[in-house]
Amino acid sequence: MREFLLLYFTSDRLIVAETGRTSWRLVTLLWGLLTPVGAGIYSVLAERKARRFAEELETLAADKVLATSSSNYAIGYDEMDSIELRGAGFLRLRTIEVAAAGAHHRFGTADIEGFDLACEVLPGILGEKIRVV
Repeated sequence: MREFLLLYFTSDRLIVAETGRTSWRLVTLLWGLLTPVGAGIYSVLAERKARRFAEELETLAADKVLATSSSNYAIGYDEMDSIELRGAGFLRLRTIEVAAAGAHHRFGTADIEGFDLACEVLPGILGEKIRVV
């Protein structure tokens, strides 16, 4: 299962909102039944749909973003033990890793602008909790 998420940084919390999913089983089935092209088209369409939904969510207030799905959740900055922003490397996406209340959350992103903005702004908000690598 591949999830598409919107990470919504507010003044006091990080909101994680699901914008879409793809099923690896379906991709594998399409690969076997149709062609690699069929599986690729399915993946591209799912990603486009998730991107459009994320753009809609970005227009909403934070509480409304949370209310769009029961799988959306928030992590208060005061609950975070640490957050690490790690830049891209060889065969590695940019990642955001959050440790909070005994749980570990790891998000990968291909959004260069959003990641760079987070690297600039979040240290001023989170202080010693954040590490940019």
